[in-house]
Formats: sequence, C-alpha cells, structure tokens
Amino acid sequence: MSNCLGFFQIIHIILTMVKSRLKTDQVKFYMGYSWWVIEPALGLLVYYVFIGLLLKRGGVKYIESLLFSLILWKALAVSIRSSSTILIKKHKLLNQVYLPKYIFPIVQVITSGAKYLIIFSALFIISLFFGMTYTVNILWLPFVLFVFMTLAIGASLLVSAITPFVPDFKHVVPQLLQITFYGSGVIFNASMIPKEYLPLLKLNPLFNCFEAYKNVIVFGRPPDFETLFISLTVGICLGLAGFFMLFKFDKEYPKLLR
Repeated sequence: MSNCLGFFQIIHIILTMVKSRLKTDQVKFYMGYSWWVIEPALGLLVYYVFIGLLLKRGGVKYIESLLFSLILWKALAVSIRSSSTILIKKHKLLNQVYLPKYIFPIVQVITSGAKYLIIFSALFIISLFFGMTYTVNILWLPFVLFVFMTLAIGASLLVSAITPFVPDFKHVVPQLLQITFYGSGVIFNASMIPKEYLPLLKLNPLFNCFEAYKNVIVFGRPPDFETLFISLTVGICLGLAGFFMLFKFDKEYPKLLR
C-alpha cells in the first residue's frame, strides 16, 4: 500500500474501523452498551450519597447534572486511556501494512463518542418521561460536544504518540485521568465552590467544558463562549502537538514496536 493515502481513503478507513469496533464490542461484551449506563449509575449512587446526602452540598438538580456528566466523562476517559496503548496493541498490523498512525486514536475517540450518543439519547428520552424540561439553550449542545471532541482527539493523539517511546507512560495516563476527573467539575458544580477558588479551576479547560455542558442541558443557561473558545484552542494545540509527533516519527513506530 502506498504511504500516501487520499483524504477520502482515510475517512473510509476510519469509518470502517469504527463500524467494526462497535459491532465487535456489542458481541464481545455480554451486557453490550448497558455497562455504559450501569457504571455511571453506580458512580451516581456513590457520589450522591456522599456529596448530596452526607455533606449536603449537591444543590439544585445535582442528580441530573451528575449523571449526564458521568456518562460523558466515561467516553472521554475511555478514549484517552485506550489511545495511550493503541499503537502498542496494533504493532503487528503496523509492521505488515502502512497506515497513518493518527487513524488509530481518532478511531478510539469516534467509537467512544458514538457509544456516548447512544446512551445520551436514551437518557434524554427517559428524562422527558420523568418530567425533566429543557430550554432553547440545549441547541448549543452540539457546539459544546464539538469542543469536548477536540480536546479528546488532541489528548488522544498526544498520548498515543508518546507511549511507544516511554512504555511506562501507559501506567501514568490512568492516574492523570483520575486527577483530572476530580478537578473537572464532573461531580460538582461551580455553585458549590467558593468564589475565590473558581479562577484556579477555570484554568482547567475541561472544567469550563463541563460547566457549559451542564448549563445547556440541566440548568437551561447559555454556555460561557469565552472559556469554551479557550478550551477549543487548548484542544487544537494538543492535537497539533500529537500530529507533529506522529508525522515526525511515522516510520520509527513500527521499529519501536517490533
């Protein structure tokens, strides 16, 4: 295969790999995609008991914001964590045929994103039956999710580029994700944080994204576009750094992964 693939060829390869991965996951795992609901639901129970009931810090609509945030976090975390080892797992394929290395982390993000959309759609419909209402600001959700996807792709490209050079980095990524989880506003809302600490939290692009996400879905408010564009810029910078490494060392990865 030529080392130069056209744009439409690459899109076709990515979509084919995503479709195959979704089918494989559905057959491979006995519970199918239901685990993407069960795991966040268990997390919802734990965090609501400790934060909402014992500490009495949940606030208005805490359950709704927590559940929607947990399912999105799962998609984000799975994308980045799986991308950190994807080139190592695909070493046999990379030594047999040429494929642009950036394809693999992008496939991880799109696959997780597709699963998220399936679960979100189901929860959205269920929430309507339970009387949850939405405002016109939910129309900003696609843009908010686009910023999330940009960050996910950027981080996934970068970690996938680094791990073949530093194999132990695959053990660091889950720890970094755990730290990021507690500082990204997944299990708390901005209203629960003292005002003097908010500027510090806003340095985290994911915190700004989760606040925008909860605002448009749960609280019916428009997103903060200034912080969202900053988060978008961070995602683009991460992606460019990842692409640079993957292109620069494109021919080195098969040698490293033998």
